[in-house]
Amino acid sequence: MPTFSQLELDFSSGVSTNVNGGLVQMSNDLPEDADIAQKVVQMQPQLEADPQYADRFQPIGEAAIELSTEGQFVDESLLGNLVMDILRSAAQSHMAISTSSSFRRQISPGTILYEDLHAAMPYTKPHFRLWHDGETSARASKLQCLL
Repeated sequence: MPTFSQLELDFSSGVSTNVNGGLVQMSNDLPEDADIAQKVVQMQPQLEADPQYADRFQPIGEAAIELSTEGQFVDESLLGNLVMDILRSAAQSHMAISTSSSFRRQISPGTILYEDLHAAMPYTKPHFRLWHDGETSARASKLQCLL
């Protein structure tokens, strides 16, 4: 689960009197900052109208349920499984692999905009491709089982 550092410093007469902090897990449960939310509401129409970014706000599909990333760092996730199944099918492959960190956020139910997809997977090109036959895959699987 992604985290950020939160640090609280107390000062008295220019001298640090207390230091507290720790890691905070990122989630949709964190409170929204009202000032930033207001700025986003004001700036969003300008962004959507900007010719450089307007295509990012076009609908590209529908999701009946949330395409979650939950569990992606310890097991599988719904979004990861869907994307890898699509990739495997498009490549006519028996296997498709990605790092769990490739999936940055869930895709909410309803209309999916290109921007939603880009926010969930902010990559435009594959980083690495390897083509080999099934025998090589089978040998790699056996090797992984031995490790």
